[in-house]
Amino acid sequence: MPSDAAAIIRELQKAGFEAYIVGGCVRDSLLKKKPSDWDITTSATPEQVKSLFSVTIDTGIKHGTVTVLKNHVGYEVTTFRVDGTYSDGRHPDKVEFTPSLIEDLKRRDFTINAMAYNDKVGLVDKFGGERDLHKGIIRCVGDPMERFSEDALRMMRAVRFSAQLGFFVDEDTYTAIRKLCANIKKVSAERIAKEFTKLVNSAHPELMQIMYNMELTNYIIPEINPLFAGDANHWHRILAVMSSIEDKDEKRKFDKRAAFLFYDFGGQTASRVLKRLKYDNDTINYVSRLTDLLKRPFESSETEMRRTMNIAGDLMPVLDTIRLNLVLINEGELEVKDIADCQLMYKKIVKRGDAVSISQLKINGDDLMELGIPKGKMIGDTLKYLLDEVIAHPYLNNKQQLSKLALKYKEEVNEKL
Repeated sequence: MPSDAAAIIRELQKAGFEAYIVGGCVRDSLLKKKPSDWDITTSATPEQVKSLFSVTIDTGIKHGTVTVLKNHVGYEVTTFRVDGTYSDGRHPDKVEFTPSLIEDLKRRDFTINAMAYNDKVGLVDKFGGERDLHKGIIRCVGDPMERFSEDALRMMRAVRFSAQLGFFVDEDTYTAIRKLCANIKKVSAERIAKEFTKLVNSAHPELMQIMYNMELTNYIIPEINPLFAGDANHWHRILAVMSSIEDKDEKRKFDKRAAFLFYDFGGQTASRVLKRLKYDNDTINYVSRLTDLLKRPFESSETEMRRTMNIAGDLMPVLDTIRLNLVLINEGELEVKDIADCQLMYKKIVKRGDAVSISQLKINGDDLMELGIPKGKMIGDTLKYLLDEVIAHPYLNNKQQLSKLALKYKEEVNEKL
């Protein structure tokens, strides 16, 4: 436990309140993983918490949460609470504070997230969370039908935790999800996308298959159902490739993995799904473009490689590094040698500095206007024509040759008018 989190707990205890770290940080600590944040639960009300600490932020005071700042780090401190009914299947209609830690833990989603700890009392584990951690089980606290009826997103969270931890979903929990899967429609696209991103980026994205078995995909991404309904060896290979893709940037890690997930369906399908889940435009464009690039045939000549580089643009280095994964997906149809040949061609073209984009041409729009080519669409069309010629014949990329070609193109266009 960070010293500042321990200090907050001691301060609350000194004032006569109970206080514990709770939830994910306890789970991760027991798994010997470094928690991303440290949440604290207490019997003190938000007002009492605020009176004890000099710097606080009302981050979720309606639900009992105050953020306490210590050395520029925020620690969420939440009052023990019980949730009222969930009439919309998403949010509790009201929240009531309780003096009981156990009542607070009872409302949480899974046993592995319903543990609390402080140095004075030790581990508080009323619902068998530590046991389930050792057994590798995702199991609801109490009745799973109630837990999922309260907040349907918990069904996605069950799959996500399973994939992150490599755990099995408890049979009763699994059955409840199958019965209530249609309720996921009540959850906002943004909340689903957040869980879906964590699932795709998890250590075991292959466990996404259980989302299909639970029929959750029918209401989230039905477009990928044919993947799991088809050849098991094929989708096993695709998901194995996904799990091998890494990137320090979690956003780009998702983008690259998602491109392989939609490999069978193309960029248009990827774009439609990601738009529906309210992903940002950068993600939508990146994934859809990379998906289509992965489907391109391997280049058999440097001219073809330059055309691919022109289409790929800034994604070409990414395509070059992850193409090797296609050997696994297309087992028996592609050879490592084919990809190695393409990678060698790509490196040679980059080293030589062959032009693969208009910006690399040794002539520009101003030069063309000086040659008498009309401003506007004709300039753009001429530059595209010149690039096409240079992609086929790199030696033409000098101002003298390009000027001749531009005038020739102008004459050809005028003759057609």
